[in-house]
Amino acid sequence: MAIETKPSAVLETWTFTAHTSASSIVLPDGCRDLILHQRNAQAPTCFVSDLSQSAYVVASDAGSSFVGYRFKVGAVFDQSALLKAVVSLRHFDHDSVLPCIADLVRVNDHTTQALSSLAQRSTVAAAASTCGLSVRSFERMVQQLTHRTPSYWKALARIRAAAAFVARISLHQCPLAPSTLAKGVALSDIAADYGFADQAHMSREFRRWFGVTPGQFRANTALMETALQMGYPS
Repeated sequence: MAIETKPSAVLETWTFTAHTSASSIVLPDGCRDLILHQRNAQAPTCFVSDLSQSAYVVASDAGSSFVGYRFKVGAVFDQSALLKAVVSLRHFDHDSVLPCIADLVRVNDHTTQALSSLAQRSTVAAAASTCGLSVRSFERMVQQLTHRTPSYWKALARIRAAAAFVARISLHQCPLAPSTLAKGVALSDIAADYGFADQAHMSREFRRWFGVTPGQFRANTALMETALQMGYPS
């Protein structure tokens, strides 16, 4: 049976074809993707991306193509069961893959609330309180449901929010007054606005997550566009 709309657990679908041998930088975004990879005339393969803690490089041969199904942040599923179901399909097309995802991937309301609270609140304790849990219970729940600590999610939300702001300013997508954009926005001000101790702290976090300094980041258009892709926080 064909599915005309994407399952509730799917954030977006994407495709990429490498016309020449190339490499791309993948930035941590808090999402996991089911990826179907076709290398020239070889049989397609599939895998699920991990929740990365730093940027990494993916090499693509000329003629390789990828189809990805990006799951919403905190989506819950049995990876082995999902891959087994997809591999057994007769055709790797949307009408075949989407029903598998609809059957096997779920959005957990507790996970959604917990991760939303971590992105919005200033501390883990405040996020736990929003969810009506003690800090210890909250930490245990997040670790169990996402296999990452609350500290991971807070740090990721902060660096992605700061990076998105830098990218929008640099790409002239930010609704600031022209005079402000012309003068530029100091990195120290951005660091303060997004909760970093100082500019040096923000620079260390950029290196940790993205492998570059804030200055190198805003000089790299492709990297900034990648940072603006859908992910956590949504």
